[in-house]
Order: sequence, then C-alpha cells, then structure tokens
Amino acid sequence: PLTEMVYTYTEDGTWELEGEYSYTYKNGKVATQTQKSGDDITLTTTSYSDDGLTETVVESTSSDGGKNFTNASKAVFVHDPVVTDLVISKKRYEWDSESNDWTEISDSFQRDIKRDADGNITSLTWEHTTPRRNIQTPWIRRRNRLTLSNTKA
Repeated sequence: PLTEMVYTYTEDGTWELEGEYSYTYKNGKVATQTQKSGDDITLTTTSYSDDGLTETVVESTSSDGGKNFTNASKAVFVHDPVVTDLVISKKRYEWDSESNDWTEISDSFQRDIKRDADGNITSLTWEHTTPRRNIQTPWIRRRNRLTLSNTKA
C-alpha cells in the first residue's frame, strides 16, 4: 500500500487514530516507510543489493513534523555469496549525537562459513554479541561462539 491508517478502539467506544504510515517503493520493494504520530515522525530507509537483498536499514526521527530528521538506528546486513538469502553478518548501530557517529550496539552476529572445493560447508562458526547491563559496568559484551564441523569419513 501507499498509505495505512492505524486506529485503536478506546474504552469509551470510539476509534482513535494511533498512527499513519506511508511507503515509497523501488523495484517492487519498500524503499522508505514513514510513520507519523502527531508531530513525531519516524523515517525508515532500506537499501537493497542488485539481487534484491536487504543491505542497510536506517531509521531517523523528527519531532517537528518532518522539518528536521536525526539519525536514530542502523542495521547493516551481509549475505552469503553461495546461499544468497542467508545473512552471514548483521551489525546494529545507534546514533551518538555527542560524537556525531554510529555506535555499534546489541544484537550483532557473524557467521563464518568455510567450504571445500566442491562448495560444501566444512565448518560454520557463529558469534553473537549481546550487551549485558549491570550496576558496576554499564555495558559488558558477552560473546557466544558456536563452531560446527563436517568432515568426510
């Protein structure tokens, strides 16, 4: 659709507009999604590879009706060159207005795939990074690592 209107049914029996969504498309895929609620607007811009796979998703926000937007978050995806719909890397970032740069945050992962000469997977290493909050240290990165191997008998 080009636009969507989302309503909430209230306790007093009326429908209240919760948000308005509008979309633009490129090559049949959503290029931008704009979510509007009052003067607050969230703009999500998605870029795709030549194969139509998601490469980046950038979210920015505006609190002045869309006159000015500020970066908010970004996700960057890398796909396997053989199994092209398999995401082998995802990095998530949030905008740091003090440094005026992207800072990597939680929910990032990396899959390292090794193949033999025939293209068969011989090992897969998966690493997932999640932040862990505690009182003494604001963020501790915890890394989970899994390695699978397949060798011919």
